[in-house]
Amino acid sequence: MVQLKYAWKELVKKPGRYLPLYIQIIVSILLFSFIVKEFYTMNQFSSRLMSYTEHKNIYISNLQSDVVKLMNELSSETGESRCKELYNFTLQRGTVYIQMPVTIRVSPKIEEHILAVNDGFCNLYEMKIKEGRMFSKQELDGILQDDIVPVLVGEEKAKTYPIGTVFESITEDKITFEVIGVIDNQSFYLNPAIQRGVSYFTEEMVMPWLPEKRINGMNGGYNDVNLYNLLQIETSETEVLEEIVEKSKELNLFELSFISYEERIGELDYYYNLMYQREFAMLGAILLYCIIGSITMLLQYIRSNIRQFSIHILCGARKNDMIIRMFVQIGIPVVVAIISVGLIFKNILSLFAGIGFGIGMLLLIMIIPIQFWKRVQISQILKRYD
Repeated sequence: MVQLKYAWKELVKKPGRYLPLYIQIIVSILLFSFIVKEFYTMNQFSSRLMSYTEHKNIYISNLQSDVVKLMNELSSETGESRCKELYNFTLQRGTVYIQMPVTIRVSPKIEEHILAVNDGFCNLYEMKIKEGRMFSKQELDGILQDDIVPVLVGEEKAKTYPIGTVFESITEDKITFEVIGVIDNQSFYLNPAIQRGVSYFTEEMVMPWLPEKRINGMNGGYNDVNLYNLLQIETSETEVLEEIVEKSKELNLFELSFISYEERIGELDYYYNLMYQREFAMLGAILLYCIIGSITMLLQYIRSNIRQFSIHILCGARKNDMIIRMFVQIGIPVVVAIISVGLIFKNILSLFAGIGFGIGMLLLIMIIPIQFWKRVQISQILKRYD
């Protein structure tokens, strides 16, 4: 307690002397914790992306039909039944991943865009649920409780639509939706419709694809053009693709073609690996600067105080007392930094990283003066640092 008292009195007496060191220590620990968090996040993203790139036999449909003719066929009396037949034909020949954008109007001025997905999509991308629950198998099969459509939202969207929020479309059908879960910010899916190929669920709304549930004013059925534009099918037999194209022609529906996703996945892999290498190099340089800067500041602190502490030792103070005093003085910004890490990042890994880095600084404060006093006589110290 005595050393704590002396350490505190010195800090209050000379705040300008310690403020630069304290700022450096706090910034260094925050920066180190951030870098560790970023490395972990990038590693998790890379691992998940690599797991998706194993699905190299995915093919994406591409509509080439005349727009007017296409809409006439889809809106005809037999349009939906023919589209359903084509879909079932496709489903029997490979694994189908559906990620279909649909739009609902919840007020005269507000439209919400929802991603309708099937069980294949959910199994492939394994959305991590932060709060609430995932869709049940029954819901993905179109069996709804009280005819309410379940919805998952990203963390940003959850600020507007928290769990339990119930909203309706303002169409004649008055379809009711309920938010049942929040998707973690780190969850993402491959999206061939955008340049970088990856979409996060942060601001997304997701619902089961319910083709049998016709919603007035909302597409989403078998005769929705979005079902066949960028429909993804995974098959190891390329002959299947030609069969689907011929079946579509037979049903007088679309002029279809398929694009291999293997090349696109290779581009994604190359793009994100290059991005990671650059970011790792940048973060590594920052981390090195962080460590060197912290050590330099600590050594400067020791050099600035070693003479004063040596005089105290000559006057009868114990070396352990001086070590404790330095430990307390450096421990204050370390504790402040660790608390800040917990409040800012809210991540257990970042917190442990900050604690580890802070302990390393404190060990330097104890080890360097002890070794210095062992190897150099106090009279020599007084002369050297006069």
